[in-house]
Amino acid sequence: MSFGNFGTENLIFVPKDGVLTIWDVYHWRKVVVDIHRMHTRIRPVGYKLLRHEAESMARDHARNHRDEPGDPVQAVADFMDAIAEADSPLPDGPPQTAGFGPDGMMWWVRLSDVPAESFFEEDYEGAVDYDGTYLSSLCYGSVGLSMLHSSEIPLPAEGEKSAFLLMTPADGGVRVEPMSGREPLPLIHEYCGALGVSARGNSVNVDWKGQVVGEHLGCAPMRLIAPGVYATVYFFFPTEPRAKVSATLDSKRWQVFLEAMEDSGFAQVDEGPSHQIFEQRGYTIHAYRNLQGKETAGAVEIPRLVVVGTAPGGNDPKVRAEILEQILEVTRV
Repeated sequence: MSFGNFGTENLIFVPKDGVLTIWDVYHWRKVVVDIHRMHTRIRPVGYKLLRHEAESMARDHARNHRDEPGDPVQAVADFMDAIAEADSPLPDGPPQTAGFGPDGMMWWVRLSDVPAESFFEEDYEGAVDYDGTYLSSLCYGSVGLSMLHSSEIPLPAEGEKSAFLLMTPADGGVRVEPMSGREPLPLIHEYCGALGVSARGNSVNVDWKGQVVGEHLGCAPMRLIAPGVYATVYFFFPTEPRAKVSATLDSKRWQVFLEAMEDSGFAQVDEGPSHQIFEQRGYTIHAYRNLQGKETAGAVEIPRLVVVGTAPGGNDPKVRAEILEQILEVTRV
């Protein structure tokens, strides 16, 4: 049984020995999240508010559903007790940090009495104990109660009603790293783009049309914080793609593109069944074909895709967009 979703189909199953990796094609960087060492806590003031709301909802539910078996009031009390027992005392003061990841990235923690989305109980079993220092950040959060017909109690990330702290190891639990120009995108293995499902812990901000998306949502199981209390983390990753760093080509222009790479002196430095990577003077050009698409969106394959990866002196999207425009000009037939 699963609890429901927050409007995102982007579900990321992270292997027990793996990390959650969010690939930002526009800025040519990745956000690496050591999700199995993440934790969450509820501030005391927030816990009191949540408990009051949950028990009030349980009493209303009991009155309105007298024919249902079980005692919802006791079930909710047991659930909230489990959260309290798993929680170490925390001060009501401000968090140590304002947030994790690039500017604009937002996090949401959901505690539920069953696995969220389409996840399974075993997806929450990869948690690793961590005895070091945690950085903490206030975040949006909610408690989901399937026992009350999937009722939800959301709380904000700011103000007196803020309750949830997302905690990550101080030794790089969430870090931003540059992407290598010679490393192909994980799209060559599975459709892990926008609204895609990954079995390898990856999420790429490119959709099944081959376009960089402006808003990227996703979620992944974090841990079982107590018996019957499942913690799931959600992320919102915004991008403003003001420069064009990728383009799709039809079959005719694709062949012209490959010829142009050779004529321009670009050396092929990597190749696989669905990708080629070319390099020259600090530029890397990625070419993808036969990539799995999102079948539920009617896209069996992503169109043939060209992405400008690295550029000399950094990975400025404007600089990369200039070389892409030159490529597109050559391929116009």
